[in-house]
Parts: sequence; structure tokens; C-alpha cells
Amino acid sequence: MTMRINSLCLAAVLVLSSSMVACGDDKTEPAADAATDTSTPSDTTEPSDTSGPADTATPEDTTTPEDTTTPEDTTTPEDTGPEGPGNLAEVATAAGNFTTLLAAVEAAGLSGVVATQGPFTVLAPTDDAFAKLPEGTVENLLKEENKDMLTGILTYHVINGTVSSEEVKGMTEAETLSGAMITIEVVDGEVIINGSAKVTTADIPASNGVIHVIDTVLMPPTPAAEYDKLVPWCESELALDCENNNYADVDECVAEQTASISEMKACEDEMMAYYNCLPADVEFECDEEGDAVAKTDACDAEELAFAKCLQEAMDDDMDP
Repeated sequence: MTMRINSLCLAAVLVLSSSMVACGDDKTEPAADAATDTSTPSDTTEPSDTSGPADTATPEDTTTPEDTTTPEDTTTPEDTGPEGPGNLAEVATAAGNFTTLLAAVEAAGLSGVVATQGPFTVLAPTDDAFAKLPEGTVENLLKEENKDMLTGILTYHVINGTVSSEEVKGMTEAETLSGAMITIEVVDGEVIINGSAKVTTADIPASNGVIHVIDTVLMPPTPAAEYDKLVPWCESELALDCENNNYADVDECVAEQTASISEMKACEDEMMAYYNCLPADVEFECDEEGDAVAKTDACDAEELAFAKCLQEAMDDDMDP
């Protein structure tokens, strides 16, 4: 009986021991696992590896001030388009067919005006247009003593402001810088100035105006007011039959006197002063030289100045 009890006790002890061993093994596994699990922070060194400020150095890598140098890289001429045209003188020079016109502008002392003032609309005769003038005309115009005459001709080719070809086509006349008018008409789609000068090329832009090329030089008319005074003079010349009267009729007299005065451009101011002084109802008489002269003392000073200028002009022409 006692042995059976002991055997039972021994068996119980063995069972208990086995249970304890089993329980001990179960308890040590979580510890090992825990050790392994808690090593995660040291293995996954995210803070040291993912060093945000050092790795993601966007401001330093993108170097905005150096990369975004747009104003320097994008050249302005390409971005803003081609440079504008030069002034009227520069454009005419570049064209190459206005040599005579430019020489005339320089001789008249108008180069600075053409280059810096405006805007102007220039009716520009080509070299071929000047070549159509009578031989020696251009050379004579370029002389210093004919500067005023040349200036009058040049300013007769200029309109104040910028007038496009489309605007010109809608006009019948225009006032030039000389004060004289030009006539404008459109014939078969072409613009004709003063009945003879044709616009061959229009709307050449310049920084201070526009150029319309013409094929004929424009000659300014002598003011009609002065020639109106020739009618009564010629009528008196014929009526009085003065010694120097060689005219068949009034029209011939006016035409010849007009041509004579036109050649005396050097005395234009004196001529205008004298004829403007004469009253509309002035009467004439034959003088000692056989010419009709006004019967008035009111314009003696103007008449004397005109006569003196004409004499000096004729003397200059006679000098070798």
C-alpha cells in the first residue's frame, strides 16, 4: 500500500516537473520575442536615415536665383520684335535711290530737321525724278546763293504730320510746309500729285514720319496773289502802248512776266512786298524807260527795293 502511494507520489512529481518545464518554456519564448521585437527601433533607424533637412534640400538644389535668369537668357530684341525704323534721313539713305534729294536737304541746311523733328509726310522724288529736270537745274539749286529757293522747293514736298496712302486717297489737296497747296487725285487707282507726279511706292515708315516715293520733282507755284497784280499791269502796258510793249495780248504779257519773275527767285520776297503793297485799283503810266509803272507814291520804298534786287541779280548773272 505504501509503495503504491509512493509510486503515485513519484508519478505526480514527474508530471508536475514536466508541467513546470513546459510552463517555463512557454514563458521564455515571449521574452525572446520581446527582445527581438524591441530591437526594431535600432534596426529601422528612420530618424538618422530619413534626415529630412539634409536630404530634401530643395532651396539649395533648385538655386532659384541662378536658374531663373530669364531676363538675361531671353534676349530683348527677339522677345519684343525687331527694332523700329530709323528717322526719315536714315530711311532715305538706306533706300539708296534718294542721293540727290539728300544732297539738296544738306545744302538747304535741313538735315537736322529731317532727322529730329516731325512727324512729317515726305513726297520723296527719286534720283531718276531729279534727272528729268533740265540740265544744270540741280547744280544751280545746290548753290549757296539759291538756298532760299531750294528750301522752298524741298518744303513743298513735305506735309506736316503722318498721312498714310489711304488718307491721301481721300484728299483733293494738302498744304505743304512751304505754305503752298498741292493737288491730289486718284487715277486708275494711282495717286497723282499736281497732275503729273505719280506715287510709285507708298507708306515707307520712319520713326518721325512716312515717305511716299514720287517720280517727278514738284515745283512750287508762285503765289497767285502776286500774279493777279500782273493783269492790270499788262492791261495798262497794252493800253498805254509803252515803248517796251512787245506783247500781242494780255495773256501773253502775263505769261512772259510770270516766267520772268519765276526766274528771279532771289528777289521773290521783294517782289511780293511790292505787289502786295499796290492797291487793287492802281493805275499805270509809261515811265522814261518805256515801261508801265504804277501811278502811286505809296509803294515807292517797296518798288525801289525790288528794282535794286533785280539789278543785283542781273549783275551777278553777267559776272564771268
